[in-house]
Amino acid sequence: MLCLITVEVLAQNKVVTGTVKDATGLTLPGVSVLVKNSTNGVITGANGEFSIRVPNEQAVLEFKYLGFLSQQITVGNQSVIQVVLVESVNNLNEVVVVGYGEQKKATLTGAVSTIQTKEILQSPVANVTNSLAGRLTGVTTVQASGQPGANGSVINIRGAATYGNSSAIVIVDGIERPDFGQLDPNEIESISVLKDASSTAIFGIRGANGVILVTTRSGKVGKPVVSYSGNASIQTYTGIPKALSAYDNALLINEANRNDNLTETWTAEELQKFKDGSDPLGYPNVNWFDYVTKNIIRKHNIIYK
Repeated sequence: MLCLITVEVLAQNKVVTGTVKDATGLTLPGVSVLVKNSTNGVITGANGEFSIRVPNEQAVLEFKYLGFLSQQITVGNQSVIQVVLVESVNNLNEVVVVGYGEQKKATLTGAVSTIQTKEILQSPVANVTNSLAGRLTGVTTVQASGQPGANGSVINIRGAATYGNSSAIVIVDGIERPDFGQLDPNEIESISVLKDASSTAIFGIRGANGVILVTTRSGKVGKPVVSYSGNASIQTYTGIPKALSAYDNALLINEANRNDNLTETWTAEELQKFKDGSDPLGYPNVNWFDYVTKNIIRKHNIIYK
């Protein structure tokens, strides 16, 4: 009876060996080999070899290695498994723009955060600086005004490091600019933020507050691609003073002149023209604020690349 039990226990513990290689046939040392849903695991040796005990034939082995796609293999009736891991091309070849050109993300050591066109376009804002809010670590944006032309955000990288002007340097396609808020978001390829001393070293003391690198789109080799994007939005004002008509304004100007013992600016005939609109070119009655502003904003973009 005891012998039967011993045989059954041994049958439930199976040793699996094998070798892990890459697509070119080179062995991979240091690959993690784990039994799925357990704490049982080993690491491949200098020649990519491993040996691991599994509970049964239904066990699943997970192979994980930095820079490669993880792989799962069901043991089944195999006692020797040859594994080929595939490189994670997207992670290794992703290019990050740094102060002196471009560098692969896999070899990047400085503190750099990057967002691409797709992320920027997720926020349809009038000023592209406002689209960075909450999308880059260590970056704070504050929009102090909604005034057209002055509605950009004040950008600080890891706080203020200097007195006075604490804003980051803005480099657009290798050229320093005071701002990049007026760029069309559709024309931006990527925005990189350099945050620490190692990544901003090339800029010297000027990079004390960080550096923002903006790369715009350029032509690429391959089939032409045409893309369209459009959006419509409604905006309103929190409070606008009620405007006087041209007639009331002219009337009050004359009254102010009389109070100061000055000659009236407008004659009675001119006041009548303001009032009845008989000469709209010479004596117009236009609310210029309503004339030059719109509540409905439409935007259409066609990108050829």
